[in-house]
Amino acid sequence: MLEAVNLSKTYRFAERKSFFKTNHRDICAVEDISLKIEEGKIIGLLGVNGAGKTTTIKMLSTLIEPTSGQITFNGIDCVKNPFELKKRINMIAGGERNLYWRLSAVENLEYFGALYHIPKAVLKERIKDLIEMTDLKEYEKAPVETYSKGMKQRLQFARGLINDPSLLFLDEPTLGLDVPIVAQMHHYIEKIVKEQNKGILITTHYMAEAEKLCDYIYILNKGKVNIEGTPSEIINLSDINSTVTITTNKEVLQKKWVHIETESYRKLGVKPEVDEQKQAISIHIKKEQIATFLQVLIAYDLVIHGVEIGDPKLEDAILQMSGDVRCEK
Repeated sequence: MLEAVNLSKTYRFAERKSFFKTNHRDICAVEDISLKIEEGKIIGLLGVNGAGKTTTIKMLSTLIEPTSGQITFNGIDCVKNPFELKKRINMIAGGERNLYWRLSAVENLEYFGALYHIPKAVLKERIKDLIEMTDLKEYEKAPVETYSKGMKQRLQFARGLINDPSLLFLDEPTLGLDVPIVAQMHHYIEKIVKEQNKGILITTHYMAEAEKLCDYIYILNKGKVNIEGTPSEIINLSDINSTVTITTNKEVLQKKWVHIETESYRKLGVKPEVDEQKQAISIHIKKEQIATFLQVLIAYDLVIHGVEIGDPKLEDAILQMSGDVRCEK
């Protein structure tokens, strides 16, 4: 397990006031962050531009030293012994970076494997397995510059696993990818977590992706952890209503609507909406209120043809609690 405790990072900038005078200003990019990344878990790190995600990842991956705080991995002090952590981690970024385009897939993996001093016999077998896993066998000897965006990202995934890391940092791994390729990336992520028990820290500005993949989420705001919890816990904290849509008989609906509207408001404090063309009633209420609403409809002899419940989403919860338009890197 990788654990960060009270992690902070302050940058000092020089500001020239005149030819002879320079002032120094401190900017706190990350302040007092604590988080955990456990093996077999997917942890989300979300936040708007400038929230501190990139700085946090750089500290966790030992690219920069924290100003204060601790980072430990299975009892190892990673600030004092960064190379011990470097052996056990890797990073996969979105886009088309971190690959050599004139080399083939196999040559790229051989190069990055050599950087980790992996024995040749072990590396050869690992490359074979990764090529098969990412469905690149047919193109393994073709230059990467001939690959589609999806193929390049699949190779990125293979590159990130070349040293068999315990922890993976995924920096917007599905950025700019088509829906089928995104689904494929999600499959790879879930597969290695389930089958290989790897820990993953993922940043993404796609809230549906975070809700689907993450076991636990940290939301940063101005360098601090503003909200944290499982996706369901965060949704419950937001106190957002479910949307209940009920289809019924048009004629009966027209006759009884005034009474239904009045009684619903009296018992639930909310007025339902009606779409006579679609013969549907919709209302935004708590899940525990659904039974009461159905009782109101039945009391007025409304025939119910179907009930559809739309659960609140993570994105709605974050918008309500933080006021942010969207979570981006």
